Amino acid sequence: MPIKLPKFKLPSFLSLPSRARQPETIIKPRTGDARWVPAMTTFGRGKSGTTVQQANRIDDVSIRDLDRARLYPTVKDSLNTLLIPLLRAEFTFKCDRQEIADLASQELRPQIRGMQRNLIKPGKNFGWSVIWPRWEPKFDVTLTSGQTASGEKGQRYYPFIWRIEDFYSFSPHDTRLMIDTRTGRFGGVRQNITPRFPNTQVILARECVHYVNDQEFDGNYGVAVPKAAIPFIEAAESVWDSMVLASAKFSDPTKTIYYPMGTTPIGVDGNGKPIKINNSELAMQIASAAEGGSTQCFPSDPWPNSSTRRWELQFQDPGTGTDPFTPRLNLLNTMIRIAIAVPQVATSDMPDSGTYNLGSAVIDLLLDNLQADLDQFENVLNKQLLPLFVLYNFGSEAPPLYIRFQPLDFDTARMCLQALMTSLSQGEPIAETEEGTVVLDKAKIAEDAGLATKLVPKSQAQTVADAVADRLRSSLESQQGGGNPKEQEDK
Repeated sequence: MPIKLPKFKLPSFLSLPSRARQPETIIKPRTGDARWVPAMTTFGRGKSGTTVQQANRIDDVSIRDLDRARLYPTVKDSLNTLLIPLLRAEFTFKCDRQEIADLASQELRPQIRGMQRNLIKPGKNFGWSVIWPRWEPKFDVTLTSGQTASGEKGQRYYPFIWRIEDFYSFSPHDTRLMIDTRTGRFGGVRQNITPRFPNTQVILARECVHYVNDQEFDGNYGVAVPKAAIPFIEAAESVWDSMVLASAKFSDPTKTIYYPMGTTPIGVDGNGKPIKINNSELAMQIASAAEGGSTQCFPSDPWPNSSTRRWELQFQDPGTGTDPFTPRLNLLNTMIRIAIAVPQVATSDMPDSGTYNLGSAVIDLLLDNLQADLDQFENVLNKQLLPLFVLYNFGSEAPPLYIRFQPLDFDTARMCLQALMTSLSQGEPIAETEEGTVVLDKAKIAEDAGLATKLVPKSQAQTVADAVADRLRSSLESQQGGGNPKEQEDK
């Protein structure tokens, strides 16, 4: 007969549904520059009560060492190879409110290029860089955007806006960074100069734009690009010094002078007695004075029973022999490029031999590294500069504004553009949204590219189109060698 067991009831707390856990929000580690600063010294306080303090640069390589290294020709050429693609990268502004993106493109675009040069270049040379943008009001601003549904250009009027009039770049020689005492993040800059007013000595982070190159361990000073190349630069400079000394040695031929034993009278003293000088000493004086364009005179009397002159000066070509310096310099320059991570095929000192596939693979790797630098600079602007532009002009409720740089992979960009143009030529829209159809705004593209456009009345539109078609047809016939030149000239 089966035995019935009593029912077991689980405790109520075991049947409760699981709840979400909260992560730890207290900052426990002290990383980056916060490891080296005392906790009791503060220099400034932000609006939220955050205190900042100076963070000294802890590095065996001084700013002066980096300043010398960046001017070494191979380093300068390699750094230009890294900078030029970044400075020429095209960009656009994106925002959920198109007028914000259009206003940023109209007012900030001229300043972005200067910010790139004054942030990325010193950032790579010294590891970090900071600029201070100066804001000013601009009155009676008319914003021209893309075409409206009627085909006319859209315009907006603003009584005034806040724009960046100019920006100032801090030198690493007389500037130290400030950090947040709680997080160790960038808190501002402190200039080690005598200011006119005490409150201008420290500029807090909310007014600055801070760029860090190759950040490690949350440090705000970063790692300079020439740092890894400094030992090879010093070795190369030593080789250059030896080459200069050897060149000076080889350019001065060896001199051999023959002289007779004894003394030679060179004049008389006040009593009429002859003044004599040892011939060996006189010979050394003659040889030392024998330089280019000098004039020497010697007695021509020969030795007894010989045709050899008793006095004679001979020059011997030392000869250059093999060149031990150029291979060493080539090796050191190659090591410098490796330390900076720039291939030789990408610099102005391009090798004579090599395959296209090898060069293409190396350039692709370089583009990947440069794209990472460009993404970092894009992130700096999106976090530190563009939120201020939106806050000052549209308020805190406005959607965020972003800058987007075009990829440095030109082949991929060209392929995507070709695919887009093919779809557009077939009458396909770019996208379908709830508000309507997204098509290509040709007038806006022409304006952004700097192409001249003008508004033609509808009554004259067909005439203008026929004239353009005739001119294009004449141009094609001229290129193919057909058509009457006289008729083409008349057209």
